[in-house]
Amino acid sequence: MTKAKKHSKGPRKPKVGEAYELFAYEKFRRLFPDATVAQDEHVVGILSGEDRQIDVSVRFRDGTLIAVSCKDRTRKATLPSIDDFAGFMRDVGAAKGFLMSAPGFAKTTHRYARAIRIELITIEDMKHPKWTARVKIPVRLNDWRHAQVRMEMDLVVSEELAAVAKGRDDHFTLTLETPASTDRGRTRTTLGTLFENERRRSGLTFRTPGQVTLTDLYISIFDVWTKVQLDCTWIPTPKVFFKEVTPEEYTHLINHGRGILLPLRVRMTVDPDDGWVEVDPATPDAFPGVHVIIDKDASP
Repeated sequence: MTKAKKHSKGPRKPKVGEAYELFAYEKFRRLFPDATVAQDEHVVGILSGEDRQIDVSVRFRDGTLIAVSCKDRTRKATLPSIDDFAGFMRDVGAAKGFLMSAPGFAKTTHRYARAIRIELITIEDMKHPKWTARVKIPVRLNDWRHAQVRMEMDLVVSEELAAVAKGRDDHFTLTLETPASTDRGRTRTTLGTLFENERRRSGLTFRTPGQVTLTDLYISIFDVWTKVQLDCTWIPTPKVFFKEVTPEEYTHLINHGRGILLPLRVRMTVDPDDGWVEVDPATPDAFPGVHVIIDKDASP
């Protein structure tokens, strides 16, 4: 007499590719926050009448269905994979499809997939041990506080100034550090401070050419307070700095058929003081893929 074998009720063994489906499900929830996103949805085929399983489904309020098929294989997807998925989309009534292949796609699939509303994608996450995104994000810092300022001055030479200046061999140089006053020296500041106050009051920034006129102004020339009118103009010439930053969190979607990289999540910290390298201001602002541009301005 033989005894019946006992079957232990252990945890369900994950099906092949289930981890990739779960990975895709979590990312599509972020990509379509206003839709109903489900993993492993079963529907009855419109044409076949059979049970069909959708790896990840995205349903909108108007009834539109997007079907996502996840292929965690070792070889790139080819034309037969596109054909199989196109037939599957018709049977489940999907208006659009995303075919997600971990190793990518053969180039011969791109044109055909676009023509039949199938997007060929991979998704990578820098924190995932298998489907990993390795990325350093270029950061450009435009420091607009270094505009070139040109000053033109009209002044009235008093007898006192003429007497002091007579016979001197040195020359007076006007700079933003020149002592200045609006009350003939009773209260003192610098020309740069008065210029900056007037620029801020006028709501002007260094990112575009501009002009500020200072009237009722006194500056110290050879220790003589002299009334002047000063026209200050500037040309936007920022100092430009560059560095690459590794983000704390990063996920992107690559659309192979359209040549598009779409960031799904980015969290990064940019140290304002460390690691910057000054580069030529003519360096283009745009970098391939994800990049950050920071404008540092002295505007109000």
